[in-house]
Amino acid sequence: MKILVIGSTGFIGQFLIKKLVEKKHEVVGLDINPCPEELSKSCTCFVGDMLSSEDILKAAEGVDLIITLAAKHHDFGVTREEFFKVNETGTQILLDCTTKLGVKKLIFYSTVAVYGTQKDPSTESMPPEPDNNYGESKLAAEKVIQKWTDEDNSRCVIIIRPTVIFGPNNYANVYNLIDKIYKKKFIFVGKGDNIKSVAYVENLVDANIFLIDKLKPGVQVFNYTDEPQMTIA
Repeated sequence: MKILVIGSTGFIGQFLIKKLVEKKHEVVGLDINPCPEELSKSCTCFVGDMLSSEDILKAAEGVDLIITLAAKHHDFGVTREEFFKVNETGTQILLDCTTKLGVKKLIFYSTVAVYGTQKDPSTESMPPEPDNNYGESKLAAEKVIQKWTDEDNSRCVIIIRPTVIFGPNNYANVYNLIDKIYKKKFIFVGKGDNIKSVAYVENLVDANIFLIDKLKPGVQVFNYTDEPQMTIA
């Protein structure tokens, strides 16, 4: 299968492309950042913007499936307008391009942030109640995708809602937490028995590979987290 990965040079994207190539898929990558030399040996790389129809149309020519990882993430200083411009509008631009090209298979990376803060474990059947701009913008993107799918009953979509992801070469929140604990510089308030769901990047990628064969008409939603659930203490 010929697969386009949008967000190909990012943390998850590089692991995903490696695994897709191992599974003998023909892989195309699209990212706003240049492709690392090692990655360029295993896939066709395009430098482009997910907000550019021209860039997407060029990279997506002849593909069977698009996996989109690119997003504006929950980073400090990102405005509400930026979240929605990239996550919602960018998704609509992508879908307009898939319509032009006749691509009918899509895997979209969303987030458990669409559920908001919950007292009980979130399941796919729970109504989304996002409580921050990131979660709201990703839910808006999901709604755009649902509308696109409803317009053609042969379109196949899987939405993956992962929890916090960690792994090699990722220096975000989980890395900082582990680093502070390792250096004995972390102080927590309370008993430390609050539960945190996390996902190791290679496990998430394996789940993505598994789900490719589960694509079918309509929209399917899957949460992703690893077991066991973690506590700080």
